[in-house]
Amino acid sequence: MGSIELNPSDATSISQRGEAYRLLERYEDARSDLNRVIELNPHDFSAYVSLGLVNLAQDRNEEALAKLARAIELEPNNAYAIGLVGWTNRILGRHQEALLSLNHAIELNQNSASTIASCGWVYLQIGWYDEALTDLNRAVELDETNTFIIGDRGETYRQMGRYDEALTDFNRAIELDETNAFTIGGRGETCRQMGRDKETLADLNHAAELDKEDDWNLLVEG
Repeated sequence: MGSIELNPSDATSISQRGEAYRLLERYEDARSDLNRVIELNPHDFSAYVSLGLVNLAQDRNEEALAKLARAIELEPNNAYAIGLVGWTNRILGRHQEALLSLNHAIELNQNSASTIASCGWVYLQIGWYDEALTDLNRAVELDETNTFIIGDRGETYRQMGRYDEALTDFNRAIELDETNAFTIGGRGETCRQMGRDKETLADLNHAAELDKEDDWNLLVEG
């Protein structure tokens, strides 16, 4: 697919094309357009956020943080940009920084299920199970059919040893998306901890087939 010819000084059209390229996963084309938008308008908040998302998609996390920081300079109370900073720090394993940003974003927008769930996942990663469950319960209330959030709560229950509740969540998440390796693998691991070997092997083998890059094969072999 070729490029769409645009007026090189039309920031609005170039921005729209750059966003379209991002959604099509044509990241270098998106980067080129979005950088051009910033050349034309150094105060374009949306271009900085979109560049942050492009960098995240390419695992260029430090560059993503730099672009998002510039976006926040332009709009200091934008909950979405602040939440993305928290998400990026979570990826980088900077849990305290992630929690600071995510909780700040939640203060600004108390109805963002994805931000609240992200905060819950960070709490889970550092072993703060009650805090994780509080956030994930709230996130599920806000978005009752989000398979990722329900699966994250299932994983929280599993790590807390609340296996029946974990299975309920994993089963619900799998009903919503039968191709999610994380939830299928999580259900398999829960079954393993409950001594249900046949179901364990079925789920972990299925998860391994769906996501060959993850470590479900190691769980099956172990």
